[in-house]
Amino acid sequence: MAVTAIIIGAVRAGQNHCHPGYGCHSHLAAGPYHYHDAYGRIVYDRPVVVAPPPPPPPRVYGGGYPQAHYQWCANKYRTYDPGSNTYQPFGPYPRRACRSPYM
Repeated sequence: MAVTAIIIGAVRAGQNHCHPGYGCHSHLAAGPYHYHDAYGRIVYDRPVVVAPPPPPPPRVYGGGYPQAHYQWCANKYRTYDPGSNTYQPFGPYPRRACRSPYM
């Protein structure tokens, strides 16, 4: 029953209409799918389509260091690992990154 009253009392946007005790007006800027009941409450508005955000761009990995850098580190440190660009210093210390003049 309430749904029927809302539909009967609905006013299409752009039409001049009156509310008892509130005066008359129009909803020209509301859009063609914007409806009010007899009391001015919005009873239907066009559904908003919410699209998912676009996927993030693919990751671009750098090409690494110049070949001269790898050669310099391998010649300087016997424990040099080119995959991680680290070497094992003497003693119980963690691996360190190799820094060459070619970086």
